[in-house]
Amino acid sequence: MKSHSRGWVACAALITACGSGSSGTGSSTGGTSGGASGPLDCAWLASNNCYKTTLAAALSCVPPTMALGVLNGTGTVCAYDGGDTIAFATALTYPVPQSLALSYTVSQPDGGVCLSYTELPNSGGFTLKTAAGTLKETNTTASATVSCPDGTSFSNGNALALINCDGGFLSFPGQAYSYSPSTGDAGSPLGSISASLTGTADGQPAPVFACFSGA
Repeated sequence: MKSHSRGWVACAALITACGSGSSGTGSSTGGTSGGASGPLDCAWLASNNCYKTTLAAALSCVPPTMALGVLNGTGTVCAYDGGDTIAFATALTYPVPQSLALSYTVSQPDGGVCLSYTELPNSGGFTLKTAAGTLKETNTTASATVSCPDGTSFSNGNALALINCDGGFLSFPGQAYSYSPSTGDAGSPLGSISASLTGTADGQPAPVFACFSGA
């Protein structure tokens, strides 16, 4: 089993490159959902920020935590007995790319989209789409910006310093995933894969899906 965090395996979901840093920007509490734009700081991470509210809108429609879906033979779709499906933007096959960009859409049994998570190229951030709207995080070598569904944005030019905030990595928006390779030939689907989203209101990763190969 191999575990990864995107993008915070490199340091954090808000950071694309490791390095040293001093303190982050100020402790403004302007990071709550709605209102004016402001700094992306520890206060924003701890607040009921727009990432938490965007994600919360999908937590009731992702597949049940204890349920397992089955990957199809091409590693492109994971189907659950209850009718939920996970469609992957890139086929999850062996061998796994060294830097897998895990992007997917979670659909409900009626075909409605629950959640869409898209990793941007070159570890440049991600977009998260739910019923609450679209949130986008963009990263550069040291800085990070979160653009909220309501049009506000929050930035930090030294995002690595946020590692010192309460909650550490788990307070950062982003995803964590783990997978096991297949035992078949090249091109066969992965043995299993699961993913969770971090930065939640309760500080614990929120499971999104867990799938295994039906081959």
